[in-house]
Amino acid sequence: RPIEKNGGCQHMTCRAPSCGHEFCWLCMGDWRGHSSCNRYQPEDELAVSSERAALQMYLFYWERFNAHRTSQKFEGELLARARDHTQRAMQAATEDVSLESFSYVVEAARVLINARRSLKWTYVRAYYMTERREKDLFESLVASLERNTEQLSDLLENGSIH
Repeated sequence: RPIEKNGGCQHMTCRAPSCGHEFCWLCMGDWRGHSSCNRYQPEDELAVSSERAALQMYLFYWERFNAHRTSQKFEGELLARARDHTQRAMQAATEDVSLESFSYVVEAARVLINARRSLKWTYVRAYYMTERREKDLFESLVASLERNTEQLSDLLENGSIH
């Protein structure tokens, strides 16, 4: 049975009976202990032609750019569900409840979309960075943003707005 990505989060869980394996959609690595897969690690330069190495580097950054673009689209749908959920909750409320009581879910979805937009474009920036120390710091900050974005995505997708 093929794997289908149907949400913005990169954290995947196999739904096969008695499996439950958790992995990263981008690098297919084990999710437990997964910290980041945003750093390009070139192969042994002696074994790979410069053209092939350049293509591999381009594809690495393109795949991550595209993954966040796809996630951003999914999370646009999540925002629509959050708005609908908020409207239904407001209508179902028996007490006089303010919009602020429910708007945090919609705001979280907006923050998530903005984080995806930012992450998407960090890969374009990283592709063109050449200074190693600057790039190491940049990739470390991007990894932190990705971890927090994935946590928020997971909370919203697996939370109460389905």
